Amino acid sequence: MSSIAGRRSGGVPDAAPRSAVHAVAAPLVIVVLVAVLVLLTAAASSAATKSRQAPSAEPTVPVMVVLDASGSMNQEDAPGPRIDAAKAAVNSLIDSLPRQAQVGLQVYGTGTGSTDAERTAGCTDIKTLVPVGPLDANALKSQVNSVVAAGYTPIGNALRAAADALPNEGPRSIVLVSDGEDTCAPPTPCDVAGELHQQGLELIIHTVGFKVDAAAREQLSCIAQATGGTYSDAADAGQLTQALAIKVDYATAGYTTVGAPVTGADQPSAEAPLLTPVSTLTASRSVDRARRWTRPGRPSTTQSRYSPVTVPTFRRRSSRRMPPRRPSPNRWAWMPT
Repeated sequence: MSSIAGRRSGGVPDAAPRSAVHAVAAPLVIVVLVAVLVLLTAAASSAATKSRQAPSAEPTVPVMVVLDASGSMNQEDAPGPRIDAAKAAVNSLIDSLPRQAQVGLQVYGTGTGSTDAERTAGCTDIKTLVPVGPLDANALKSQVNSVVAAGYTPIGNALRAAADALPNEGPRSIVLVSDGEDTCAPPTPCDVAGELHQQGLELIIHTVGFKVDAAAREQLSCIAQATGGTYSDAADAGQLTQALAIKVDYATAGYTTVGAPVTGADQPSAEAPLLTPVSTLTASRSVDRARRWTRPGRPSTTQSRYSPVTVPTFRRRSSRRMPPRRPSPNRWAWMPT
């Protein structure tokens, strides 16, 4: 009764017990909060560590790199021997490849000389030094450094051999580096590339011309175009290193085309196809390698002038940073200046 009377009279006889409860509960709450904070910090730290340690799981396309080791690669204008520049470019490439890359190495021209008597043997002188498989940088570099240039240039036969050495299913790529055109045809390389494409293989061939003349450039461009690949020129060792890295990046990461194909007109005129900001993919040189023209979409009050420019037509899936791609002479659009 006294307790009730105390409450009715405005007293607070149970204030002391409540204070005691608060005195005990407050430290417990603090301890619990600190424990939760420690656990969250530890979990975040563990996740960050795993993120730093885990290699990229980004899938890669199997790639066979085909390296020209014909006698012409001994010319000393890279500067220095062309073959030395090529080997340095491949070694630099190996250092930049992701751990999960599936890359092989094939060469031609190392087993014979380039005399007429050796032609039959030289045109089948194609060796797979490292089969396509999980990246083994040391094995690749060891084989690259052992290459000696000497023989013929059987590009057509080498493309067939490279295709046979790749997996039978799924996307796959070949990256070919050559300093000249095929010296063993038939089969002509462009025909071989077309045959591989017509077989329905998910195969793309990228090519690099190292200090090539117009005929070789035309042939290497044709190979790439036949399979939806890309071609680049390399005039010296530095450009070769860059071009090879970019081509293999395209090959291993894959890419998707952006925009819609456009067939250009033979002359710059009002009849040329109109390009709008939406049609981001402009015309390439046609299969017959004639120059084609398109018109940029512009207001009628603006006077248009036309000049050739290279327009990027591929969106890379790779997240790796690569040097800027050099313009490819076989990809043209005609845009206002």
